[in-house]
Amino acid sequence: MSALWPSGTCWAVSYGRKAGMIVCICGIPGSGKSAILECLKARLPEWRCFRYDDYRSSGPAFAELCEGRFRWSEVGCRELEENVRTHMDMGCDILLEDPRGKASKTLGRHIDLQVCVNCRPDIAVARKALEIQNRLGSDSAVGFLSCYLAGGYRSLDVYEREIRPLSDVDVDGTDDIERNVSRIVEVCSRRQPRLTTAST
Repeated sequence: MSALWPSGTCWAVSYGRKAGMIVCICGIPGSGKSAILECLKARLPEWRCFRYDDYRSSGPAFAELCEGRFRWSEVGCRELEENVRTHMDMGCDILLEDPRGKASKTLGRHIDLQVCVNCRPDIAVARKALEIQNRLGSDSAVGFLSCYLAGGYRSLDVYEREIRPLSDVDVDGTDDIERNVSRIVEVCSRRQPRLTTAST
């Protein structure tokens, strides 16, 4: 179990400062962000958890991807940001999976620790294609690969140029998940002394 401030604590707001910590997990599609986030949730059960993909419709988002419009869903971003801000104002510790990371014009300045999950593009694309096939079927997987070849690969350049340089912690998405998570928790503990975790 984690020894944290009581859930929903608000003492920070009373003194005009933030007590909670925001850790953001970034990486290209298929890098292994979600697997690391799920493991972090198990290690830090009292932290609030938000995923960018939970705030957008898979239909429109996938349509945008297939049409080569690699942009974020503004509606999804606004809802995500409102929920994160609400819990941030309560002084909650937050785990955030958002590919924009500190590059986000709204949430970026509030992120305390950006973790970049790095992975070779060929492995990441293969992982994502298999995930889409299992979730949406073969036609959707082929559509994903087609739009990647049609120009989607340019999003990798954006990640390397605008997002990865802002990283506080880099982990290898093909490395052991538990080892990666232990490293992240260790860094969190150094930055937030009140955080302690039971040995695993």
